Amino acid sequence: MAIDFSIPILSLEGVAIDDVLAMQTNGGVKKTLTLGAVVCHALNTSFQEDEKLAGSVKYARGKLAYEIFSATGPMNLKAEDIKTIKDLIPKLYGPLIVYRTFPLLDPAEK
Repeated sequence: MAIDFSIPILSLEGVAIDDVLAMQTNGGVKKTLTLGAVVCHALNTSFQEDEKLAGSVKYARGKLAYEIFSATGPMNLKAEDIKTIKDLIPKLYGPLIVYRTFPLLDPAEK
């Protein structure tokens, strides 16, 4: 299944959410939070339990984030990459973002 990472993430009211993490690094310029941004933020965050991860694992996460960030259209991911992403998103985001993103990554989550 091809995943469209440009899909905006919506609030409970159905309004696009601001990408606060991106706004912290771009001078506060408003930017909409997309599925791709959620995934890239999660892949690029070093969590406390990640201290002892092998460099190869960190490299793979960074490479995947770069590929998603650079995508010009929908892309297919391996099941193991989707699992990794789904393991990381809840570490960085709360229930609403998990609820909005999981079905976009895996239709079985609906």
